[in-house]
Amino acid sequence: MSKKSVCMRIGRKFKEECCLIYTVSGEPIQWADHIRYLGVDIVSGRKFKLSLSNNVKAYYRSVNAILSKLSNCASEECSVRLVTSKCVPILIYGLETCELSNAQRRTLDFMTRRTFMRIFKTRSVDVVDECMAKCSLSSFSFIADKRRTAFLLKIKTSDNELCKYFSE
Repeated sequence: MSKKSVCMRIGRKFKEECCLIYTVSGEPIQWADHIRYLGVDIVSGRKFKLSLSNNVKAYYRSVNAILSKLSNCASEECSVRLVTSKCVPILIYGLETCELSNAQRRTLDFMTRRTFMRIFKTRSVDVVDECMAKCSLSSFSFIADKRRTAFLLKIKTSDNELCKYFSE
């Protein structure tokens, strides 16, 4: 039981040494600097923060799998639709739960450009921006922000008393 459970601290004193906590059976629960909960990586720190590293790896795995199978025989439009519908949700999964840092936003924007550079077979940022505009594509950070706004609105208008309490 205690192997599946860990403790993690978030807040001003997140780096301070903590005493062991024991289970009912007397086994100690270990302290961790990050945890994975429902597919989301939470990192210990001053503020509640998510790690993108596993999302990024899974995203690139799925993009590489799709683009290698297409191997230049599908149109750019088909490639874009497959990546945006199948891979982007993997990347932004769970990100609506907290505000993205500037570094995380830059990572998502970089990934947007690199992915579409590969699809449109160019190294020019201007060409990618033009292609994205023509295809009505948004950067991944913008998509994550839109999902966060929808998530917060859903919580605020929820009938659940706990959701109402935390939204105020």
